[in-house]
Amino acid sequence: MNLLFLTSRFPYPPYRGDKLKILNLIKQLSKRHHVTLLSFIASNDELQHVPEPRQYYQQVKLLEQSVRQLDTRIRAKKSQ
Repeated sequence: MNLLFLTSRFPYPPYRGDKLKILNLIKQLSKRHHVTLLSFIASNDELQHVPEPRQYYQQVKLLEQSVRQLDTRIRAKKSQ
């Protein structure tokens, strides 16, 4: 089965609880499924970690955090 796994933060390096949980879930899912990761990154510094967990993903798609912040601001203005 093909799975799209969405995360608010890129799960690597796994040094915090949320990143550890996400990475372990993906490791388990990738044993039986094809996983595509769609994740937000806070800075370009995180791009250096993309190749490291690559064995667990079929594809990795990254969006800059600023896009997410912009979307949040647009939704807030619409609700006013």
